Amino acid sequence: MVERLGQLLKKTGFGGGAHSELASLPGGAPSPEVLMAAGRTDAVQLATLVALFDREAAVAPAIAEQALEGLTIAQLVDAGLLETDNGGVRARVKVNVLDGVLLAGDPIRASDNPDYVLGVTPASVRVAGSTIRRRVKTVLDLGTGSGVQALLAARHGRKVTGVDINSHALFCAAISQRLNGVRNVEWMEGDWFEPVRGKRFDLIVVNPSIIITPDHTVLYRDSRLRAQELSRRLVSQSAEHLNEGGFATLLCHWTHPQGAWDYAPREWVAEVGCDALLLHFGSQEPLAYAMNNAVSGPDHDPADIARTVTRWTRYYRDSGIQQMSAGAIVLRRRSKQNNWVRALQFQGGPAPAGSDQLGRMFAGGDLLASLSGDQQLDKVLSTRWRLVDHNRLDQALVRHNGGYGSMPALMTHEPATHLAAAVDPRIVPLLMACDGRRSLADLLAQGPWPDGLSEPQFNSLALNTVGDLIARGLLVDR
Repeated sequence: MVERLGQLLKKTGFGGGAHSELASLPGGAPSPEVLMAAGRTDAVQLATLVALFDREAAVAPAIAEQALEGLTIAQLVDAGLLETDNGGVRARVKVNVLDGVLLAGDPIRASDNPDYVLGVTPASVRVAGSTIRRRVKTVLDLGTGSGVQALLAARHGRKVTGVDINSHALFCAAISQRLNGVRNVEWMEGDWFEPVRGKRFDLIVVNPSIIITPDHTVLYRDSRLRAQELSRRLVSQSAEHLNEGGFATLLCHWTHPQGAWDYAPREWVAEVGCDALLLHFGSQEPLAYAMNNAVSGPDHDPADIARTVTRWTRYYRDSGIQQMSAGAIVLRRRSKQNNWVRALQFQGGPAPAGSDQLGRMFAGGDLLASLSGDQQLDKVLSTRWRLVDHNRLDQALVRHNGGYGSMPALMTHEPATHLAAAVDPRIVPLLMACDGRRSLADLLAQGPWPDGLSEPQFNSLALNTVGDLIARGLLVDR
């Protein structure tokens, strides 16, 4: 029943281009009645499904039955997906779509419930985009919520386990699973790693309730562990539950003094037996953080929000908190070797297609960490480096004193992460010549050197830039 609904949603274009086209019309997606009056009968079925499962609107039973193609309202009421409302039909779940996966969460009208479940959030998109995608046997999705990370991982993991302490979240996750017809995921109720104690996994994905607040009332947001303690514990416990060579991605929030965003996560990963990428999404001062994260559904009283923000900021002030950061920590278990750590800042959040670049970043981190001094220099100079396909270089000219000067260029990779690399404009011609056919030493030897730089100065600038691009997965060995 639920699987048939999922097939219907996908067939009609729910969450795809046709859905976006309807939603982009002035005022948003029109009602089925408006489309029928306008003669757009081709879009009525999709508009009905959008009204039910996206806009959370009431739909006339006859129109709903027609759009459901043989599924009856009574069947979907019994399945917990629909309810009748004053002669109309409304959905009891809101369906979001991420990378083609249908995800069932609670409608916004239920946002006051402490066990409220979100479908897709900016945080879940960031976690998805910071996860290594490779064929593995076992996957753990911790704090699964609507099941988003588990169902994405089910595409490349043989057996996936989703864990959540919220039984209602597991109900939504099970609906998501059936909407997508997925068979290789199991759900377990419990507190963090407790249900899988003693087990190890090839991939662990953690999208926890880690907003830094004095509260512990909303399950998807608050934790009983204050400040960053939960993030610290989850990093350590994730490392313990990884198979050798396995990866873990964790969304974390933490506090820090001005200008020292990476201090706490570096401390967390120092002795866990893993290589680590610390990916910084951004920092906020206490007031901005509170206003950004306080629950603010459409029917919330502004006075209640103001009281929440006041309480939170007072807590931050009394705790001596200067700034809060959000980011992803990506671990790779290598317990018998010297581990490396690299901290990088995003320019915006990652898109869901970041896996390949993350893989190149770990390969680059291995190369840079395995050699030192003259050995590393010889390796970098002798290699025929190649810029990855689909890299993007943005450079601006700024007028000053009657002429135009070049600003630092920004190199990114699309469609993947937004880990932009700042590139000195004087290095750009050298990078454009990195096509995998000549070694870096040959490229440097051919000259000429930019005005104002000696050969040693240019070589030093080039080597620093090349090392940074290798670490960011933008420059690879042929």
